[in-house]
Amino acid sequence: MFKKILVPLDGSPLSEGALLPALEMARRFEARVVLFRTSVLPEHLMVSPVPVSPATYAEIEQSILDTTRDYLDDMKARHLDAGVPIQTANASGEAAKEILDFAQAQGIDLIVMSTHGRSGFQRWLFGSVAEKVMRHAPCPVLAVRPKE
Repeated sequence: MFKKILVPLDGSPLSEGALLPALEMARRFEARVVLFRTSVLPEHLMVSPVPVSPATYAEIEQSILDTTRDYLDDMKARHLDAGVPIQTANASGEAAKEILDFAQAQGIDLIVMSTHGRSGFQRWLFGSVAEKVMRHAPCPVLAVRPKE
C-alpha cells in the first residue's frame, strides 16, 4: 500500500515526534522513509538595511544548507537500526510548498508529520504548515499530535 513515506522535519523535537510512527508504518508496509527538511534564509538578510554582498549571501546560504544536511544525516544515523531504508532530502523555500512539490515529484504515498498544536492567534499569525499540507497533498497525510 505505502512504499514511500515522507517525514517533514523542522529541527524541533515536536517535528521529530512523527518519526517513530513513520518508521513503524514503514516496517509494516516494507516501505522506505524519506526525511525531508526545508531551509529558509533568515528574513532579516533579505530586508536588511545594510546591504549584504552576493558572496556573503551565498556563504550564508551554503552554511544553512550544510547545517540542514548535517541534521538530516544525524537523524538518519540515529534510526539506522529501525530496519527500514531511510533517505534524506532537502529544499530551500516555504515549507508547505516545498513539501507538497517534493511529494508530488517523488511519488510519495504517505506523509507523516507532526502538528505544533497552535491555535487561535498563534495559528493565524504563524499559519499551519500541517494544515496546508493536509489540504493540498497528493497523498494521505497522517498528522501526529504533540504529546501533552
